[in-house]
Amino acid sequence: MTQCMERGDSVVGEILVAEARVVSNPVLVHLTGRHRGQRLRLRGLPAICWIDRPFREKR
Repeated sequence: MTQCMERGDSVVGEILVAEARVVSNPVLVHLTGRHRGQRLRLRGLPAICWIDRPFREKR
């Protein structure tokens, strides 16, 4: 499994799973059009995240 450990690295998938000791309050972010999402900060020693379902483009 590849580990992205540098600042600015990203993980893309339909479903992401994360583990952390501390989770911040959700912040509302604007996506496309009227769609909105939530942003969280995870803190831990270490906080980890992995892809549960990879991103699939619709045909």
